[in-house]
Amino acid sequence: MKYLLLTEGTAFFPELLKPFERAGLYNWMKAFDGEVRLWGDIAKRTHELQQYDVIHINAYGQDLGLAHVVSQYLDGGPKLVVNLDLSINYFDKEMDFPNFIKDVLAADILFSVEPTQVNFINYVAHAMKRKKPGYCVLMPHPINIPMLMDKAWIDYNERMNAVAFQYHKYDGHWSIPKILMEKLPNGWLSSMLGYIGNPLPVEGMRHMIMPYCEWDMYLQFLARCKIGFEYRTHKAASRFVMEAGALGIPVVTTKDSHMGQIIYPEICHEIEDFFGIRQSLERLVTDEEYRLHLAREGLDRLEPYDFENSKKRFMELIK
Repeated sequence: MKYLLLTEGTAFFPELLKPFERAGLYNWMKAFDGEVRLWGDIAKRTHELQQYDVIHINAYGQDLGLAHVVSQYLDGGPKLVVNLDLSINYFDKEMDFPNFIKDVLAADILFSVEPTQVNFINYVAHAMKRKKPGYCVLMPHPINIPMLMDKAWIDYNERMNAVAFQYHKYDGHWSIPKILMEKLPNGWLSSMLGYIGNPLPVEGMRHMIMPYCEWDMYLQFLARCKIGFEYRTHKAASRFVMEAGALGIPVVTTKDSHMGQIIYPEICHEIEDFFGIRQSLERLVTDEEYRLHLAREGLDRLEPYDFENSKKRFMELIK
């Protein structure tokens, strides 16, 4: 199958041409050994779109509305696959609804990475009386597990007694996680890993801080920790849970993390379950057998989202 990821994103294009290793959207291109091209470069040669079997667009930001435009040049040829990653919590602040609806209606196949987004998109499509219920499906982006292991895996006995917490660009919560990680048993350390976005308050927050580092540095630092922690208050798939899981790091998280519910249901909590969150952190710190058990379970549960299994789901969807 010949796959194209199409984007307007000139600002980000150089990054897309590098070996892209993070879990997420661009791993579809790597899984199918496909291409990424700029719409600006192909707009004057739209006949070239016909050489592809699948044209994939992420309907968000600069690419919102692009699927509607591209659909007018496909003439029943390639399948137009559209995905939406934006958390429903941010629709009111960041979504251009007229273009969003155009893209929903233009897509041959529509998927999202988190159940609430799927349900909402299906309601929109049904309310417009243009698409049947169930038109949008749930399909998290793939993760390259062998690559992450080869790149960053560290033997457990060489890892630090440390909890890695990721500060996220969208909700930016740090005070509650800080309190929940205070004075962990046995002198365990807590760390903060920055994620590109808002200003990061760094004074007196963690034992170790990595504010907005390059991804390679983030991955190497993460791999040296034994436990992950994600206090997520907006609904999303959670790349952090997937990347930590691939490195054998159990992640205590909240139920707004879709992958947290799948990969680590035993330590996935309601956001207000502060006692439960703390208890999960303390058990992982003090019970090595339990920690290693969840690390193994997490790797097994992550396997359905590797390249080969993700490709199978994608192919079944377009058929």
